Amino acid sequence: MVLIDMDNTLADLAGTWLHRWGTASSSPLSLSTIHSYRIPRCVPTAAAQHFAATIRDPEFFRMLPPLPGAIEAVSTWLDIGIPCRIVTDAPSEAIAEAKTDWLNQYFPDGRLAATMVNTSEKWRIQGSALIDDAPQNLWAYHRHHRQAWLATLVWPYTPSSLPPGTLRALDWSALDRWIFRVFSDRLY
Repeated sequence: MVLIDMDNTLADLAGTWLHRWGTASSSPLSLSTIHSYRIPRCVPTAAAQHFAATIRDPEFFRMLPPLPGAIEAVSTWLDIGIPCRIVTDAPSEAIAEAKTDWLNQYFPDGRLAATMVNTSEKWRIQGSALIDDAPQNLWAYHRHHRQAWLATLVWPYTPSSLPPGTLRALDWSALDRWIFRVFSDRLY
């Protein structure tokens, strides 16, 4: 089972928010400004307040674009029998519903939305692999599941110190190749 985070893993939360902030502000920010997974810690106060308000809005999550290659890769995995489950942290029922709607929009057969688990403690969910952008989730998963494969997309806030063996992928094509290597013995 491949466990997949949503925000900044499947969906482009940071890029979309930065675009919104740039439209609303006379002081646009760039992705290189985001040097912490916790975005409000590394931006000016007004931007932090804008970010907090934005991520409380379920509609924001419904309209996020997928990261390039994410939908195609995960669809292929599902088509060839690699089991996948979405593990995401939605702070409200309305946001969890918006994330389910997002999954149904991009995976219209419903097979991925049906797997979604809403939790801030992803380490509680059993899987063979975890793909997540949050360093603390990767470390917690490593502590509880030493044999699990771990991967993250490289963001400016991705620290150099991650659990041993964690793939630092530049894009979804690298994640796709990695999953095929990890699951190659189980595919045929």
